[in-house]
Amino acid sequence: MSFPRGFFLLVQSLCSLVYFPLFVSDLNSATNEPHSSVFESSIFPILQNKCLNCHGDESIQAGLDLSSQKTIRKGGKSGPAIFPGFSNQSLLVEKVLSGVMPPGEETLAEEEIQILRSWIDQMRPKLVSSGLSEKDVLPIFLMRCIVCHGKRKQEGELDLRTRATRLQGGKSGPALVPGNPESSLLFQRIVTGEMPPPELLFEYRVRPPSTKEVNVLRTWIIDGAPLDPPRDSTEEVNIQFIEEKQHFWSFQTPRRPIVPKIKNVTLVRNPVDAFLLKKLEAHDLTFSPEANRLTLVRRAYLDLIGMPPTATQIRSYLENNSSDSYEQMIEDLLASPHCGERWAQHWLDVAGYADTEGIKHADRFRPQAWRYRDYVIRSFNQDKSYNQFLTEQLAGDELVDYTKKTNPRIL
Repeated sequence: MSFPRGFFLLVQSLCSLVYFPLFVSDLNSATNEPHSSVFESSIFPILQNKCLNCHGDESIQAGLDLSSQKTIRKGGKSGPAIFPGFSNQSLLVEKVLSGVMPPGEETLAEEEIQILRSWIDQMRPKLVSSGLSEKDVLPIFLMRCIVCHGKRKQEGELDLRTRATRLQGGKSGPALVPGNPESSLLFQRIVTGEMPPPELLFEYRVRPPSTKEVNVLRTWIIDGAPLDPPRDSTEEVNIQFIEEKQHFWSFQTPRRPIVPKIKNVTLVRNPVDAFLLKKLEAHDLTFSPEANRLTLVRRAYLDLIGMPPTATQIRSYLENNSSDSYEQMIEDLLASPHCGERWAQHWLDVAGYADTEGIKHADRFRPQAWRYRDYVIRSFNQDKSYNQFLTEQLAGDELVDYTKKTNPRIL
């Protein structure tokens, strides 16, 4: 389902209305804040000289009284006169900059406007930080934005990889305004559905940010778009934490455990049997009866290659009377290319592999997707080490120059 642009703008407006009472409530409760003295010494004289003739005790046009902080926050018929913390969104500043207020030739000097804006900007209340930092939003940028605004491509001359480039912005201006998501172009383009561009979703294989990701971005910007807090080199290490965690099983050096003693030793063919049987005997249980050779061959084929054995394969195994016939069959199955096909599916499922790209009302075919599928299958069949395989997943495009078609296939 797609939504019109107006729907997103409505949601954005409602979100602003939710935040505004929080600011007003915080400011009204701060009776001894330094802004009061600033208002009396710097702001009121400006308003008294230029504005109170129309918006004072004797004349309150449009219901707007600018004679006190309380009435300024209350505003008039057009709504609140100021948006605490955000002068660029305050109606009072907008009217002054446009020349609508004050009427006639009594305009505010540039210095007076800056004093007024500074006073409003410094009103931003101290909200409790969410604890989010750049490490929480960087994955969103990498998955949703960097393909068009990264190292290789910078649409609109915008690079979103670092805080500095976000603040600098591109042709349309700064992409990030810390503390103000409504003025941050990157956030606005996302909530209105302009970014990522719908027509490029299939071409670049990207998805629009989820509702959760949008909320994370909004909260992070409101908090001031903080970077990761720097580590203090003089900070004492929490020894207690280390001592507690160092006993976790994954931090332990592997040691061969003592094989437990069990009652029915005749059932034990290897140490693993002893550990299993120890648990079973504690509940007066034992192993199930041994499976016959036909059941074993069917289990082996289904487990290792995902397909049942043919009649010829069954006959070959049943007629093999050697002592290691079962081991021979297992080795043959592990060497089969079908084994890689069977076990590669688990990795492909986790990676989200699909032969088609479902976008909106279409389910387009991915003509080159099979290459990744076959690569994973080859990796399993080649017994590629997990270390090498993981390296290729994370940095495959940096291991070879994939832009040259003459490159040998090394992955």
